[in-house]
Amino acid sequence: MSRTTSPDKRQRLVHILREAKQLLLGPRDDPTPLYRHGPFDLERQRAAEAGILEAIASDAPLPDVLRQIALAVDALNPGIVCSILLLDADLVHLRLGAAPHLPDAIARAFDGQPIGPNAGSCGTAAFTGQPVIVADIATDPRWTGFREPMQGSGFRACWSVPVLDAAGRVLATFALYGREARAPDDGQIEMIARFAHLVGIAVERTRRREELRASEERFRSIYRSVAVSIWE
Repeated sequence: MSRTTSPDKRQRLVHILREAKQLLLGPRDDPTPLYRHGPFDLERQRAAEAGILEAIASDAPLPDVLRQIALAVDALNPGIVCSILLLDADLVHLRLGAAPHLPDAIARAFDGQPIGPNAGSCGTAAFTGQPVIVADIATDPRWTGFREPMQGSGFRACWSVPVLDAAGRVLATFALYGREARAPDDGQIEMIARFAHLVGIAVERTRRREELRASEERFRSIYRSVAVSIWE
């Protein structure tokens, strides 16, 4: 397995996120990238990415890898909480993958949530296959039916991206919840793209491993059946 993330796929996601942010906020006269919300520790981020890739390469269980990703993102972004949801096999519902610092009431509310065009940030991102930047949960119409679990949580923004496989199919969503009503800055957009890509690597590798295991079991079952018929 490659030890680096795909720059082309990651940069496409960065571009899409920036376009979504521009649609939300409108054009800026100042072309300088926005890194307004604290210094970004790239060395710590790269170290976290390397540790996650090591876990993936060693075939660590998917829940452990997703938790490691969420904890790394939370540690790099004080005041931000990461949530990873997996698209169920029915392609209709989202299941909790990891959200170690999200309040239990919110995590439970979104575990099993159906996707749709107005299903909060994650449900909408999974439905459309496009990033969903919600700068203000209290006023965004995509959150109309999902605000109750957020009451009293202190979270005001939610930025979600779909995690896609090589064929462009949705595997999961990667989201950040913020306590300020705002869009992500440029540093956070880059970070979202990088860690969402790591989620995709982990999920795809796990699914390939499960498919191989199922294929081997089918082969063994056929072999046993043939062996029994020969000796009967």
